[in-house]
Amino acid sequence: MIGTLHFKSHVCHEQMSVGKRVGQDGGVPRYLRSPEALPETVEAAMTSFSLASQHALIRLLVRRGPSTSHQLATALGAHVNSVLKRLRVLESEGLVVADFPDGQRHGHHVLYSVDEARLEELIAAFAESLRGR
Repeated sequence: MIGTLHFKSHVCHEQMSVGKRVGQDGGVPRYLRSPEALPETVEAAMTSFSLASQHALIRLLVRRGPSTSHQLATALGAHVNSVLKRLRVLESEGLVVADFPDGQRHGHHVLYSVDEARLEELIAAFAESLRGR
C-alpha cells in the first residue's frame, strides 16, 4: 500500500495470541499511515529498499555493473523468475534500467544496471523524509 508502513511487533503477536483484535478495541494497529502524502521519491525509495532481495540486487548491480538476470540469479543463489520479478519492481521505480525496452526483450540477453542518479535521489529523499524535512 502506498503511504502505509507494514510492521509486525512483539506486542502485536502477544495481543493476537491472547485473543485481542489487533487494530480495533484499543489493540495495536496493524498499519500506521503517514499523516501526509509522501513525495514520489520517498514512495519509490520505500518500494525499492523495502525487501532484502531488492536490496541485494541493487548492491550486486552497483558492484558488478550491468548484468543479466541469469548472472544475478546465479550470484545470489536465487531462481531467475524471482530475480526478474524484483527487477521489474526496481525498473518501475526508475532505479534499474534495461538495455532493451519492455516488449522487445524476448530472445535477447537483457543487461540490467542501476541508474546511479536515481539511486542518489531516492537515498537523499528517504533520508530527508526520516529527518522530518
